[in-house]
Amino acid sequence: MSQTTPQKQKENILTLSSKEAFKKVINFVGAVRLTADDFGTMLSDLIFSCGAEYQERTDALERDLRFIQPIPYIALQTPDRSKVLHYVRHGGGEARLNKRMSIGFGGHVNDNDKTAATPYPQDIWAGAERELSEKDEVGLLPSDYTSLEPYGACYIPTDPENVHFGLFMIATLNASGMAKLSDSFKANTKPENVRAFLNYTELHAMRENASTEAWSRYFIQLLLQERQ
Repeated sequence: MSQTTPQKQKENILTLSSKEAFKKVINFVGAVRLTADDFGTMLSDLIFSCGAEYQERTDALERDLRFIQPIPYIALQTPDRSKVLHYVRHGGGEARLNKRMSIGFGGHVNDNDKTAATPYPQDIWAGAERELSEKDEVGLLPSDYTSLEPYGACYIPTDPENVHFGLFMIATLNASGMAKLSDSFKANTKPENVRAFLNYTELHAMRENASTEAWSRYFIQLLLQERQ
């Protein structure tokens, strides 16, 4: 009996007009720290002024410079805000990120995150919460963190990051979140799956490591600047 290759499940992801986004919102290269108010204004401008629409995620779309994809990218910090979770990406996802060190969890906003007939900014927050809840991310529910706060934004104009716009957020864990992650640490005993919390001295060293993915380096830079 012949076997068929499993088909990828269709996914419709949130996209924006690159032309409009660069004209109205993305006027920087690298990462910027944003207040909650500025972050909210940015999301509103992106959604309501930059041609937001859900499109089928394809290889062609991932190379199409006419569109840019907003990506929630969430760091997790301990309840006392002294340490941040880091991990090494392994298997699955995008090959370019394999074996890269990261502090960010997240991914595309898709039409399952829709909260209304049109793509309102709340879709992005729903997408961030969904990403955190997925077992291949960290399996956390909103009850496992005391807050999910906006932090900044990131744009890098080099391929392949040039079709993605990073929306930096930070979740502060509570006791139940810490317990879930502790259980996860114990379950993932393979070296490539080990995760650990890093203090800010260790984060500085991680930023300088060539194996750290680009968005994480920028995110760490913003975190360190706030501690100076």
